Amino acid sequence: MLVRVNNQKMNHYSFSQLYKKSFKCNPLFDFKKFEVYFSLFCALIITTIGYFFLLTNNIDSINAITQNVLLNTLIGLLGLLGFIVSGLAIIAGTIGNKAAYQMDRLGKFESLISILFSFYYIGFVIGILIFIYFVSFFVFNLNIAINIWGYLLVEFVLSYGFFFAVFYSVSLLGTSLHIFVINYLYSKEDESVTSINNHISLINHKIDTLTYILVSKLKITQEEFYSTLIDCINKDCPVNNKEEILKMVKEYYK
Repeated sequence: MLVRVNNQKMNHYSFSQLYKKSFKCNPLFDFKKFEVYFSLFCALIITTIGYFFLLTNNIDSINAITQNVLLNTLIGLLGLLGFIVSGLAIIAGTIGNKAAYQMDRLGKFESLISILFSFYYIGFVIGILIFIYFVSFFVFNLNIAINIWGYLLVEFVLSYGFFFAVFYSVSLLGTSLHIFVINYLYSKEDESVTSINNHISLINHKIDTLTYILVSKLKITQEEFYSTLIDCINKDCPVNNKEEILKMVKEYYK
């Protein structure tokens, strides 16, 4: 039963569920975002350059230069993926249990998960790009005839994906700063909780003082006091919370 409950909770945080909660639309096509329209602009420039490149070079030069660009870009994407993975691991590790508990108590835990999911999402996108670049590299090794418009389409898609991955990763630096601030704010202990803890501590000291006075003045042993206290609880305490109070007393005076 416990395994089933845990599986249900984990399904609640699956990629598809987190995607639905985190994004209103796919970040790849959210043209209101800087990384999208600037990536589109850069991809158009690269595609235009590629068009003139095709017109002024022979097939061997095109294949050689394209393979070189694909290989170097592929290496860069692998490094970027490593940066994203390590960044997510470090950031997730810096969020303390106290901050996570406070956010969960205030209903902000899902927002934190959505922020962290941004790293997961871009890692997924980079993984797909790496696969496409890898396949494209070997396709150009075949020395097949090149269709200009097909080449430009692939160039545009790959360029857009690469620039999007770079600019989105840069935007995550700001996200990392926000997470640091959130961790700091929610790690501070709530003043009301501190006040309650101090009040409870004061009551405990008062009880200990009264107990000491009773034991010393009435010349009774601690065992006799403890036994009398247990008897009073068994006699006068309501049944619904008697067991819990007995447990607390035993832990306090053990």
